[in-house]
Amino acid sequence: MSNYQLRSIIADVLFRVEKNKSFSHILIDHEIRANHFSAKDAALFTEIVYGTVQRQMTIDYYLEKFIKKNKKLDLFIK
Repeated sequence: MSNYQLRSIIADVLFRVEKNKSFSHILIDHEIRANHFSAKDAALFTEIVYGTVQRQMTIDYYLEKFIKKNKKLDLFIK
């Protein structure tokens, strides 16, 4: 699997977790099975998704400094 494909799937999963309040572990399991990830890709995919979800408040805090106040940021961009 190419890096672009993996990153695209990661972005999609994170978007669905945020927008639909989906359970990350269910989406991770589904995507690993559906895309037949190698062990290396599955580990990277899992680490990035869990790490992002776990550190979401910290990420939002640092992003806040770069976003104009009162400007609504598209969820996919965020």
